[in-house]
Amino acid sequence: MKKVCLLFLLIVSTTLTFPFLLAQNSDMEGCKDYPLFNRMPNYHIVDCQNVEFDSRKFPVGPPLEEQKPKVVEVEGKLIFLQYQLNEGATPASGLQIMRNFENAAKRAGGTVQGTYPNWCTAYVEYDSRLGNTCTNWGVSMKFVTSEKEVWAYMQVLGESGYGIQIIEREKMKQDIVVNAAELQKGLAETGHIAVYDILFDTGKSEIKPESDAALKEIAGMMKQNPSLKLHVVGHTDNVGDLAMNMKLSQARAAAVVAALTAKQGVAANRLNAFGAGPYAPVASNATDEGKAKNRRVELVQQ
Repeated sequence: MKKVCLLFLLIVSTTLTFPFLLAQNSDMEGCKDYPLFNRMPNYHIVDCQNVEFDSRKFPVGPPLEEQKPKVVEVEGKLIFLQYQLNEGATPASGLQIMRNFENAAKRAGGTVQGTYPNWCTAYVEYDSRLGNTCTNWGVSMKFVTSEKEVWAYMQVLGESGYGIQIIEREKMKQDIVVNAAELQKGLAETGHIAVYDILFDTGKSEIKPESDAALKEIAGMMKQNPSLKLHVVGHTDNVGDLAMNMKLSQARAAAVVAALTAKQGVAANRLNAFGAGPYAPVASNATDEGKAKNRRVELVQQ
């Protein structure tokens, strides 16, 4: 009888404890792994965040003087994931986690931007859920595909967890487009104005559909000013061959002229297409941000 009672108590105890452990080791509702990375064994997600558009700083290269590394600020869709060790499981070492992410990045065709075996996130002044703390293990990674650029930073958080900060680099969805009045004002003040809302795929001259609003505003301005004539000037950054960039900038300018005449009803004799290539930068081509400013279409009053 005593053995039966003990067996009964063991069964009841296990029945009550097992669901509790399952709940403790379950992912936070609504959270899931990022497609590029599977999780370390015996870890579950305890926190996650998805923001349509934000910016974060990522360390690159070795730490410099006073342990402050060079950083790259990246804008785009933000994803954050925090993992916690399952109850009763043996933790992976910080080195093991860091090496796993390094190897995973390389296998996925990414590049390791820097590893930080003894380092503080405070040195980069993070504004993120990784916090401004010291850590023993971290790795910064970059992935480039035909569709997007992804930056990721993995940080070991104490002895029982780690976090991943990810930015999918992209242009912000432009909700505000320069209107006809602003275009006219810019031309009146300086004789030219840059239009960044006319978009193209990399290396191509076909205008993307999301450019329609900007083209309508240009056409509207010209209809309000019947005597106005414009040079439509294409500009590029300095990436690639000079001859290629000259040809591309001319083709993009010509595509804008064609869209304004064929789709918006602007007379062809009021527009002239010209390609300036990389010859008139408005920012340094040493940074991605500068390159983005240099890739533009400008309207120049004839």
